[in-house]
Amino acid sequence: MNDTDGFDRTPYVAMSPQSVLRVRSPADLVEAVPYLIGVRPTDSVVLLGILPGDRSRVGPVLRHDLPAPADFANAARHFARLLVRTGARGVAVAIYADGERSPVSGAEEAAGTSRATDTAGGSDGAGAFADTAGGLGASDTSGGRAEALPGSSSTPLGGLPVAVGRLRPLYVAIVRECAALGIEVREAVCVAAGRWWSYGCSDARCCPMEGTPLRTERNSTVAATAVWAGLPEPASLAELVRLFRPPEYAMRERMLRAYTDVRGDPAGFEPGRTLTALASHRVRFRAGDTEIEPEEAARLVLGLGDARVRDEVMAWHGETPGEADDRTLLALWTVLARRAFAPASAPPLTLAAWSAWTAHDGVLARVAVTGALRADPGYTMARLLHSAINSPLSAAEVRRRIFRDAVTNRAP
Repeated sequence: MNDTDGFDRTPYVAMSPQSVLRVRSPADLVEAVPYLIGVRPTDSVVLLGILPGDRSRVGPVLRHDLPAPADFANAARHFARLLVRTGARGVAVAIYADGERSPVSGAEEAAGTSRATDTAGGSDGAGAFADTAGGLGASDTSGGRAEALPGSSSTPLGGLPVAVGRLRPLYVAIVRECAALGIEVREAVCVAAGRWWSYGCSDARCCPMEGTPLRTERNSTVAATAVWAGLPEPASLAELVRLFRPPEYAMRERMLRAYTDVRGDPAGFEPGRTLTALASHRVRFRAGDTEIEPEEAARLVLGLGDARVRDEVMAWHGETPGEADDRTLLALWTVLARRAFAPASAPPLTLAAWSAWTAHDGVLARVAVTGALRADPGYTMARLLHSAINSPLSAAEVRRRIFRDAVTNRAP
């Protein structure tokens, strides 16, 4: 299969600040989240900050990787602080867990652990805000507007499925930290195994013990509003993450050997040689030839570890965001990211994020930049780009600030 498979698609788009979804129930909340962030979350915590005012507008929507149980308290504190900085005075929480279906007893619930993923989603939107990863994994925000649902103060249900029970302490931690900062948790749901459960409602008429199946029809009010706004069906976050998966199976062994051989000849990835080779591959990729041999891929990945090379190729993008060559470069960086191992994969992943953002694909940009931060948490350009993507700035404005004196498209 071609390593650029999937990149001839239309970039995924999320709710714009002008779009309005009326969220009046937990079911509406669960259905609205993928449209608000642009992807169907997996192993994630999504927080819809509710702004003060009579109409209870939802502000920037935050998505974070599902933290490990030992990090529940720190993660909840991180979330609450982010919400305060966005001006939120209320919040609706959706926790997404995957793959666990069996019942759980009280003892198992208390002793259980949940798994974290290496994913991140998010979407473009005016007025978005995000903090840096802060050691907890990258967090993302998106714009879009929704009307908030009424809250509930009922005791959470017991006897829930494994994932739902195990993640209840995270919900409790979020409630505690938000309350300390004057933020009311209006609703909290857990989504698992194609169903959702409410942590805040014990009324079996609306929130049954067996959970409520996720809506799949496209004729609901939420779906109809999204279609009217011109939004495509949200992508799967897991599928986007797989676009950047590292080498596997036989290719993994070939790449490991290639890196061992190439590191023995530093001249093979010196800056001048790397820039010339990347320019040549750019032309080839533009013509549809996207194959790169393992040894050459290893040389290019190691060459991108030089900040001078990385900065030079970042300036190859055209002055007009979204032009065809941005997708060509995205394909090139993606192939190299899929031929790299951490921490060396951080530079090509960062470049892929830059290309995706420039091509108006904020969702994919967040996935890539989070991958870069996972590969190397201290990689400065990835941290800067993560903050920029989650700011109100556009890619064009950031490019002007970074490359004010640069001549773009210097490579053939």
